[in-house]
Amino acid sequence: MKRGFVGESWSVPFNEGKLYAIASLIPRISSPARCLNIGCGEGIIAEVIKRKGYLYYGLDLSKGILRRARCSLGNNNIFVQVDANYLPFKRCCFDLVIALEIIEHVDNPCKLLKEADSVLINGGYLIISTPNKISLEGIKGKIKSLS
Repeated sequence: MKRGFVGESWSVPFNEGKLYAIASLIPRISSPARCLNIGCGEGIIAEVIKRKGYLYYGLDLSKGILRRARCSLGNNNIFVQVDANYLPFKRCCFDLVIALEIIEHVDNPCKLLKEADSVLINGGYLIISTPNKISLEGIKGKIKSLS
């Protein structure tokens, strides 16, 4: 997996364990439904979402990252360059909204959550992940930076 700064944006350090855990939270559906991935980066979870039966919409601020996502994932996905605080969608139009490792990067997390809620259908799913800053790995990094 890619890690650290890539081009114009951060590439999320997802490993197979984290992807599996997130994938297990995504409900499989039988009829077409729509998933909005806020801060999609290179669309690392797009294939998992599509296998679960969703149409995939990926949003990111970085035009370069979205270009790479389109190249690697093809044209059967929708990618939009947009600020997550101002989602350009109608109310209640997504069955699933995902924001992986992005909420800690926005200036106003409450605004992001309100926007996500506004586009989520009644009874829809919202999945958010954020790094655990006090994990052993995080502490190890802080200790190294102090020495």
